[in-house]
Amino acid sequence: MIEENGVKHIWIKKATGLGISEFFLRYTAWKALSTDLWKNCKVCIITGPRLQLAITLIDRIKRLFSEIKISFESKNTMIMLNGCQIEAYPSHHIDTIRGLTDVKLFLLDECSFFPPNQQQEVRDASERYIAKGDPLIVMISTPRLSTDMFALIEQEP
Repeated sequence: MIEENGVKHIWIKKATGLGISEFFLRYTAWKALSTDLWKNCKVCIITGPRLQLAITLIDRIKRLFSEIKISFESKNTMIMLNGCQIEAYPSHHIDTIRGLTDVKLFLLDECSFFPPNQQQEVRDASERYIAKGDPLIVMISTPRLSTDMFALIEQEP
């Protein structure tokens, strides 16, 4: 379990269709609802440059509650759960995450498919928060190129 081992920075190079993104979306909802530790805090989900993908990930969280007839009035890239603001950002607007406070989680989904110039910028922006509050940083991607961010991370000592 993530909490038991004190893991704060997770890098997952995965095969397609394993449900890793879904797991972390559910984990995010669970953490927001199961404790008040994430109340008045933020979660940043960073996707590729298509805004529609950011909307889709937030919609997947909202659908977790559809069977119990809970609907959300928030904008399509954000959801509030127990006072925790979960917002998805496309990678080409990464400047919008700068200066945030109380970030508990960065979920970077399909990082290898961000445009090359945005891959390092997204990594730098999220890792800067380690000094601010040591959030959980989760990078998930299927492999793409031998020169992408995931390949470079794999070669780091």
